[in-house]
Amino acid sequence: MVNLISGDSVVEFSLILRFILGLTLTFAGTGKLHHLSHFVAGVLRYQILPTHLARWYGRLLPIAEIGVGVLLLIGIWTRPAAIISTAMFVSFAIAVGINLAYKRKMPCFCFGADSSNIGWHTTVRISLLFIISLLIAITPYGGDALRDYLYNPSIDGLIGLLPIILLTIFGLLVLSIIEISPLVMRAWTVMARRPANQGYNIVWIRESKVGDD
Repeated sequence: MVNLISGDSVVEFSLILRFILGLTLTFAGTGKLHHLSHFVAGVLRYQILPTHLARWYGRLLPIAEIGVGVLLLIGIWTRPAAIISTAMFVSFAIAVGINLAYKRKMPCFCFGADSSNIGWHTTVRISLLFIISLLIAITPYGGDALRDYLYNPSIDGLIGLLPIILLTIFGLLVLSIIEISPLVMRAWTVMARRPANQGYNIVWIRESKVGDD
């Protein structure tokens, strides 16, 4: 559906990537900001930065993610926003990679307090988002079909947006599947165990009668 040779298709492809990245960053930043103290504690658990810097990084990162995500969604300062997000994903990759190398079992804290433990799926997701950020940063900006539709609504404009919306949803679903893939694999491979026979404990209870002291 997307032909990268055509100039219009390059713009549409870049718009899809912007929506995927913008929505992901906005959602992740909102989750971190909602549980800010837990996220700051999570940054400290990574043991990458000195304590003072780690606390500031944990406080500022959610705001940066939301800001960059909103800029990507509305199409303002797209390239600087993509460059910032690329740098963020590099820092994420370094932190996760070092802790995986030390075989530490710990939550990712990628979307706030409730996140799965880091693993190969975390590396894959970060790598994909890094590639998306890099593609947005190097792709020339050539307009915004969504903004054009909002300024001048029409049936043709809506029809033109449908493939972009559907591909954006598909991309977000792929990222979600990567996030929950360890749980799915664990559910497929777990073996039901027969509970051990614990036996029965017989307890004799003496019934009291009326007038029995």
